[in-house]
Amino acid sequence: MRRSLLAVLLFALTAAAAPAATKPSAFARTISCRAADVAVTFDGKGAVIWQGKTTLAQATRLRRSASSHCDRIGRLTVFRGLLDKEPDGRRVSLSCHTDSYAKIVVEPVRSGSGRIIGSRLALFGPGNTIAEAVISSRTTWFSWASSFCHKT
Repeated sequence: MRRSLLAVLLFALTAAAAPAATKPSAFARTISCRAADVAVTFDGKGAVIWQGKTTLAQATRLRRSASSHCDRIGRLTVFRGLLDKEPDGRRVSLSCHTDSYAKIVVEPVRSGSGRIIGSRLALFGPGNTIAEAVISSRTTWFSWASSFCHKT
């Protein structure tokens, strides 16, 4: 009897805590832009994805934005694969080739308590992550797929 009561109590506590863990994002967008060739820059403090002179998305630790010229689409799964790593804080400029559409995710990074501590900006191509940056107060990193991108 005690075990079943304990199991019910644990289940109730877990169910009550679950909504807090899945707190909706203050800003999370997945967008699709008609752009086969895009550029990505990362300087340790922020990341920008652009095509020509048009900024498609950008993120710093505290701010995130996505172009209104792009269409909002549903969430994408994350596949990090064998991305090349860039040490923290180094400036990188890349030229990347996607398919006919660049898919971009820009969203906040949250702590375990749900507080926004940074941003994530990711570029997707045909089924793979092409480039990804995380800028936060705790860690900053950038990685990319050399099969799609090359340094400029």
